[in-house]
Amino acid sequence: MVRWHLTALVGGFPKYWWWAVFPSVTILIIALGFVLLGDRLQDIIGGRAVY
Repeated sequence: MVRWHLTALVGGFPKYWWWAVFPSVTILIIALGFVLLGDRLQDIIGGRAVY
């Protein structure tokens, strides 16, 4: 069983943390963009758009 708090204290996490952070943030931004785009298209197609 891995004890994460001990792993972090002894430097078990990779020093290249951005390899996980930047792709995750990119995926988050893309997913949020699709959600907002879909919401806007639904407003336009459904006739609820406010200009």
